[in-house]
Amino acid sequence: MDEFSFVQSYLSGGEYVLWQGKPGKVRLLDPFYLSTALFAIPWLAFCGYWEYMAIRSGGNFMVLWGVPFILVGLYMLVGRPLNAIRLRGRTCYVITNRKLLIRAGQHVQVFDGRDLPPMDIHLNRDGTGTILFVTEYYGRRGRQYFRLENLEDVAGAQEAIGRMDRN
Repeated sequence: MDEFSFVQSYLSGGEYVLWQGKPGKVRLLDPFYLSTALFAIPWLAFCGYWEYMAIRSGGNFMVLWGVPFILVGLYMLVGRPLNAIRLRGRTCYVITNRKLLIRAGQHVQVFDGRDLPPMDIHLNRDGTGTILFVTEYYGRRGRQYFRLENLEDVAGAQEAIGRMDRN
């Protein structure tokens, strides 16, 4: 079964595929992962110090209190890149003349072409790149973004997005 066959159930009348692709290799020196890792290192250092002091003082509650913070730090440092590597082979991007579809594992996100925010393109030296869509608004979460990561055919994806029917 073709990994892009899932898109057929999302197509409506007169809709057709303009571009489809998959992410390339995961870049561990990606600015997003690098900034997360640089935050996680002092986070873990502080949490480790907290746990050390809690163990020395004999406070069982304080030892337990610090465990979730250590787990969050470990996820930021190691879990995010491992999860990206795991999902890379199961991620597909499809651009139709009306929609943008992102499938990661069993989760499918569908974005209407009329509602897509402007794209921000980050090119790498090797010719690959990431297309980032960011919407900022006032409210609880403040910023929403999604991205097409590590594309080997950035120009093709950009051209397909430009050809979308946005009326």
